Amino acid sequence: MVFSGNPGTGKTTVARLIAKIYKQLGVLSKGQLIEVDRSGLVAAYLGQTAIKVQEAVKSAMGGILFIDEAYTLTTDSRDSFGREAVDTLLKCMEDNRKDLVVIVAGYPDLMNDFLSSNPGLRSRFNRFINFEDYTADELLQIFESMCKNAGYELSEKGRAYAQGHFKKVYNTRSKDFANGRDVRNYFENVLARQANRLGMAANPAKELLTKILLSDMGENASAELEQMKQQGLVLMPATTPTKGNQQKGDAPGKTVERSMTNRPNPGSDKPHKDQPPIIQEQARAMPDKARPNIITHEGIRLEQGSRTDVTELANRKIVVRLSYDQKIDSVDVDAYAFLLDSKRQAAHDEDLIFFGNPGNANTVASVSNDAEYPGIDVLLSKIPSGKERIAICFSAYGEDERQCFSLLRNPAIQILVDGKERYWIKIENNLQFKTLIALEFYDKNGLWKIQTIANGFKGKLEALCKNYGIETET
Repeated sequence: MVFSGNPGTGKTTVARLIAKIYKQLGVLSKGQLIEVDRSGLVAAYLGQTAIKVQEAVKSAMGGILFIDEAYTLTTDSRDSFGREAVDTLLKCMEDNRKDLVVIVAGYPDLMNDFLSSNPGLRSRFNRFINFEDYTADELLQIFESMCKNAGYELSEKGRAYAQGHFKKVYNTRSKDFANGRDVRNYFENVLARQANRLGMAANPAKELLTKILLSDMGENASAELEQMKQQGLVLMPATTPTKGNQQKGDAPGKTVERSMTNRPNPGSDKPHKDQPPIIQEQARAMPDKARPNIITHEGIRLEQGSRTDVTELANRKIVVRLSYDQKIDSVDVDAYAFLLDSKRQAAHDEDLIFFGNPGNANTVASVSNDAEYPGIDVLLSKIPSGKERIAICFSAYGEDERQCFSLLRNPAIQILVDGKERYWIKIENNLQFKTLIALEFYDKNGLWKIQTIANGFKGKLEALCKNYGIETET
């Protein structure tokens, strides 16, 4: 087979996939991929090249021999070493055709010259796959995938800059354009700028360690972004308006005076005397079709009211999150944690962990850095003196009083350790609650346990705050 295309278009990745597929189909006995270039086939002295080619073929038997930049073997008609490598390769291919696949790869024009250099090449390499350059949108997707896989969150303006940057890169690309490799190099430069920014901060918050900001995208990113907007390279998403009288960072239950135009309408689901406040504005609402993945559970299911020993996890980060297959756009979901004393009371505003008081890596509980599902990170060994329990809670709410947990499809509480599900708790789909107490961690005689609750309030956060002893003002 002949793979033609510019660098960074995924030729080696596709070759590796083909090796695995052929192994599953029984075409190849092993399915490994051996990647070589000219240096892996041509020796320094006359007579040794044939031996080197035979060794490469032997290591690839049962799999695929992938020869990158194969045209370098024939670029010089006076190169006897390259001719010897090609002649030996053709002989080995003929002798081992039942359990060996050879793929040659390189630039389209140069690969055509390579096949024309020897009459035997074109007859044996008669299957062609051309790898087109990635589009600007595909380059952006690759960059976002690199960020996600490395555990980084791209800010809205950072993504807008990346969108414009890759459009400019694609529109002005030259013959040296390296596609995915250029994206990787840019990603590494972004991380270097982020590291320099954080290095100047005295004590950066946990969430900033994994956040990529606009200033990390380029030396003059802010000015360049404005220029990109004027050139039509960037389309900024519309800003989601703040709901009602509660804004991000406001303490729960505390009504803040704002202009009359910002006050909630009578009878709405926004904070007022008879209804609880919205404490965390996270734009997680997405169309159903945007959540095609079905949540599968690999951990142990905990029944409502059960108690489980988790002492072994006291020094490890535990993530408690609310997961679901789908939800409607108008339903928002949030997470919070209450730090409780021996009387199961929180008593102080700072004992409530939420968006306005998110905690950090050095606190017993903090808001998870997860844009898809709401959650709380827990480190039991960091529990402060005088506290014995941690209650993890979630809410589901919207503009309509009927919008609650019942509108989440297959909701569940997941307890993850090192990114893997350790336990999970089923939430009944017909729950009419807006606020749910998922579970409590508690210390009993030096042993940490989980008590599953999975029950809640129809009256949302205000009732829950009062239940735990935190006063609310209306």
